Amino acid sequence: MRVTWSHGIRVLAALLTVVGASVVAGAPAHSSAHGASAILVPEAGNGRIGATYLDPYSVFGASRERLDAMFSTQKQAGIDTVILQWTGAQMASGLVLTNYPSSPSTGFRTWDYMVPRLLASAQRKGVKVWLGLILKSSLFDEETTRGDIAVLNAVAKANGVIAADLLSKYRGQFAGWYIPTEPGLATVAYPDLTRLHLEFLHAVTTSLDQLDPSLPVMISPSVPRAIEASMSGVEFVERLAPLMQGSGIEVWNLQDGYKMTGWTPAQNRALIEKGQEIAALAGTEIWATIYTPGPGQANYPVTPTTFFADLDAVGATGARVTIWTYDAAMNPDPTRTNAAARQGLYDLYVARNH
Repeated sequence: MRVTWSHGIRVLAALLTVVGASVVAGAPAHSSAHGASAILVPEAGNGRIGATYLDPYSVFGASRERLDAMFSTQKQAGIDTVILQWTGAQMASGLVLTNYPSSPSTGFRTWDYMVPRLLASAQRKGVKVWLGLILKSSLFDEETTRGDIAVLNAVAKANGVIAADLLSKYRGQFAGWYIPTEPGLATVAYPDLTRLHLEFLHAVTTSLDQLDPSLPVMISPSVPRAIEASMSGVEFVERLAPLMQGSGIEVWNLQDGYKMTGWTPAQNRALIEKGQEIAALAGTEIWATIYTPGPGQANYPVTPTTFFADLDAVGATGARVTIWTYDAAMNPDPTRTNAAARQGLYDLYVARNH
């Protein structure tokens, strides 16, 4: 996507109002009550995948049996954590649609009931789940929304509302929160936007901490967007430093460039290591996301040689590795289209790592 810039954006000294909190723009660095130490990371690195994103669209209407089978094969491959991308999506009209039975008081509309089924299956199979909050497409990148105080306020408030509702229903059944708003090129290209997006994220994390300070918060910056500005992954991550230091987000799950930018495994390792340098000063934690398209998607099939080279390079940093996504690329579900390709990659990975 070609990005155009609007110069001279004015950052208002306004309040970002969320559920139970009003956070003043330009707030000081946030010190979380729970911190990165609350996150248990088994056997990080060493070319192994420990977590996966899950696109709700891939499991809408999925049966108990299919969910159980998916989580079982994940656990067999050593993937014990799922990050559900979102539990609510804000439409252009402002209406929020949820994939769980939301409370009438939220004003949201339910359009699928997959979250309780997903959590129940994950508990049966011993898989930890992080719940994504409100998805607002391209919030930080779209020119009409990225600098709009009113839009950012609305999404921040909706995040607080949905988090409170999810806690009222599923407290104790999930491990943390995921903010599905990805800092991208617009966030790091101009200081005014960096500050404004920091204020937005600080408002959201403050609200989440007030609801339950024991639950950590994760975000996944789209590092490969750097290629649009001829910027290296390392430079992109360096520009994220203010957000990593002041937003209150504990886990920065950095997306690498595999199959997206043509970066080499060494370049992908370098951007993760730069993130770890900043994280060590900020008191946060770095995870690494490897993008692996599934059968039928662009740039497929994945070449096992290049996949494993990238996995080993990123894993060598000691960062916990997340795949985007297991269900698309490795889930050996015989009922899915192109099942043989998924089965093949799964078998190679399991044989190599176990």
